[in-house]
Amino acid sequence: MQPTRLLLWGGVGLWVATSVVCFMLAGPRVALRSRSVGAGSVAALLGYVALLLLHHRAFHGAELLLFVALLLLSLLMLVGWELWLVRAGITAVEEQIATGCSGLFIASQRLPRHGVLLTVRNVEWRIRLQPLGPRLTWVVLPRPKGRGKVSLLVNWLAKQYPGPFPRPRIRLK
Repeated sequence: MQPTRLLLWGGVGLWVATSVVCFMLAGPRVALRSRSVGAGSVAALLGYVALLLLHHRAFHGAELLLFVALLLLSLLMLVGWELWLVRAGITAVEEQIATGCSGLFIASQRLPRHGVLLTVRNVEWRIRLQPLGPRLTWVVLPRPKGRGKVSLLVNWLAKQYPGPFPRPRIRLK
């Protein structure tokens, strides 16, 4: 394998591996989001392009195809469905969604096949839940346009299940 292809796969692979390792090492109630993995992958790919430009190199055949495939996949993760891997059981996630819905006065009902149906102003939104283990849940959230109650619910859930990367805490005295 050529060093440039190794660098291309390595940059994106290193970001995804770092995200998964931080997710596994983090405490309970964290979420690995497709948007953050996609953003990091796009950044790694743009860094790769900058490195090629710096060394006055161009893409060659399969390398270009690999780059385009990784870029499309990363952009799809960035702007596609809101996919989360949550480190909590499915009942805990359902209860958290129910709590948020009751606080925002959103009508919600549990679906028999792992999900929650939200109804806001006669518009239905579906949150899909898939248990992957006793303390691991795959969540597919809607991506509503504009600022509405469902957007508030998704943002509130993001605060309940923060990302796996440590964040500096600032204390003002």
